[in-house]
Amino acid sequence: MTEALKKVAAIPTVHRIMPNGVDGVGLSAWEAMDPATLAAGEPVQSGHLYDENEARGYSAGVWHCTAFDDAPGPYPVDEYMLLLEGQVVMALPDGTDVTINAGEAFVLPQGLDCQWKMPCDVRKIFMIVETDGRETSQNPSLVRVTKPALQTDASAGDAVASAQCVFHSADGRMQVLRRSFSQTLQGPLPSASQRLITVLAGEVRIGAEIFGPMQSCLVNAADRADWHIASGTTWIEAQYRSYL
Repeated sequence: MTEALKKVAAIPTVHRIMPNGVDGVGLSAWEAMDPATLAAGEPVQSGHLYDENEARGYSAGVWHCTAFDDAPGPYPVDEYMLLLEGQVVMALPDGTDVTINAGEAFVLPQGLDCQWKMPCDVRKIFMIVETDGRETSQNPSLVRVTKPALQTDASAGDAVASAQCVFHSADGRMQVLRRSFSQTLQGPLPSASQRLITVLAGEVRIGAEIFGPMQSCLVNAADRADWHIASGTTWIEAQYRSYL
């Protein structure tokens, strides 16, 4: 087993995501960006990886950086992000600007022609997956900036639980979903994916860990803990399927 694969197997089943990194450790300084990839600024970045499979181009964690603009070009990875602080503007070739503010989530697909502009410091939680270069033209979520609605649902209708997929990568290894629960659920909630979850409303207890609105966690694919999901709970989650 490679060292990268060992990292995935070793993480806790449920890991609370903290905006400033692990308590007592904080965020680590990351290497400087290549000036050739920048259009403006001299960004200073730091972060903490809560999970990584370097061999497969997957990582999830927290990132902080000072202002900068990227050079225009294709986005290098599939990336789901939830902004905790600051603002990002995605400039598209047709002249459209998509603005993402603190408290909003967005997804950028690998290969999207765009320019990242960051007028101020930004802090975000993220999940990154490098795809295998499959054809993207048949999937509309792969030729746009996806901004999932984070308003909470009053009800999931007649269903005990409902799910809406807002992004699905070309190779199927990454997707982003909104989940809503109209009734209380208890018991294990097994999954074959690494799951980065942010609660939007309500409360979920996974094992001994409790998560409320705008609190985030990383749940290992091997999780077998008992879940208690309160009625009226809504969350957004990014999933990474390592086996594809």
